[in-house]
Amino acid sequence: MIQIFSLIVKEIKLLLRDPGGLIMLFILPALFIIILSVSLQGTFSSSSNTDKIDIIVINNDKLDVGNKIIDGILKTGYFNVITELNKKKIVIDEALNQLKKGKYKVVIEIPENASESIDFKEDSEINILIDPLLSNDFAAHITNAVQNQVHSLMFSNVMTVSKNVFENIKLARLKQIDNQIADAVNKKKEIINMLNDFKKTQIDQQTLAVVENLNKKYILEFDERIKQLDEQKKSLKFEEFNANNNKSVNLKTLKVVQKYYSQTDESYIPNSVQQNVPGWTIFALFWIAQIITINIISERESGAFKRILISPISTLKFLTGKIIPFFIINLIQAALMFAIGIYFLPLLGTPALEIKNIFALTIVTISVSFVAISFGLFISSVSKTVFIAASLSGTIVIIMTVAGGIMIPKFIMPKFMQIASLFVPHGWALDAYLNILIKDYKLIESLPNICIIILYGVVFFILSMVNFRRLAKIAK
Repeated sequence: MIQIFSLIVKEIKLLLRDPGGLIMLFILPALFIIILSVSLQGTFSSSSNTDKIDIIVINNDKLDVGNKIIDGILKTGYFNVITELNKKKIVIDEALNQLKKGKYKVVIEIPENASESIDFKEDSEINILIDPLLSNDFAAHITNAVQNQVHSLMFSNVMTVSKNVFENIKLARLKQIDNQIADAVNKKKEIINMLNDFKKTQIDQQTLAVVENLNKKYILEFDERIKQLDEQKKSLKFEEFNANNNKSVNLKTLKVVQKYYSQTDESYIPNSVQQNVPGWTIFALFWIAQIITINIISERESGAFKRILISPISTLKFLTGKIIPFFIINLIQAALMFAIGIYFLPLLGTPALEIKNIFALTIVTISVSFVAISFGLFISSVSKTVFIAASLSGTIVIIMTVAGGIMIPKFIMPKFMQIASLFVPHGWALDAYLNILIKDYKLIESLPNICIIILYGVVFFILSMVNFRRLAKIAK
């Protein structure tokens, strides 16, 4: 333990000799987070992607509207529609299970009465279930594609429906006019009958003349009213209808509803902060590999490395002494990166980063730090000069950052790049962080990712031990 402690003190002293480099180790990734999060806020989209995205479509429609919607989605050229798995039609429970596992990012469920809703006969909804890790803007692009197809189908039915609606209004108005004409004719007959009855009574001629004149006036008015109603009946047009005289028409609709689906059945809306803060934290943790390689190569060139190797200390103790100081630095780095997302970025108008499971997040960070340091040890064990070590570690870290979906989100990458992300620790680490931050994964749910991350670290560490032991034998 005394030997390990002495090595730790030595490494800390070496690190403190270069305060500028130590400060830049914190500033550079912090600037990446701030600039990218602010710049991409509200524009975090994948509209430039030319590869097709696989989406699950569950078509429950009994007629042909569901198929027309699927055809419209395919015609956009952005999506592959998956309706079967293992040659069986996908049901909603199986689709949601695929969504939970992250194998597919979108599930579209078309209701069984979609055709009736397109004809304005029933109310129904097309549910679009989105993986919360998918960009909000990209999810809106999918929803708009479905919505546009639904609107197109509804518009094609508007003229037929409108014609039927106006025909009903016309018939109601004609019936109303016929009733008014019949009423006027009946009242005219009543006046004539009343006059005939009045003539049969004993009444003087002067009074009779007054009554006849009044009756003629009323009869002329009814004749004029009947004539006007007949003219309305002959020249009736759609634009002459008075809506106040008819019942309003209540049309049913087919709605498109977008929902973010998670294991807790809550709605999450991902944003650029949730992508960039954990992503560039991973980058920061791995960037320390350059410092490790430069440190060890410098020791080798100065002769200090040879003196350490020929001293009575095991390779395991030597590597342990190298790991701990950098491990502490990595944890401080990660705390700073997440603090920026929580406290500083909201001051610039972005959403605050919310962390619900600090323990799971810490375990992932420890795992990533272990891989990063082990990677640095491995590069230093195979490199002979500071230039080669720095160049090699920096280049590989950047390549892994891109392949892991940090610089470019994985869901907008080509298919082969999405597969490539499975071969770098960055991809597994980013998924672990996002699952915790967005899907609210517990530690046990994150264990598969954590185990794979640690496995990368173990492989790098073992390779480092083998190489350093080889160098120790050469030195002796």
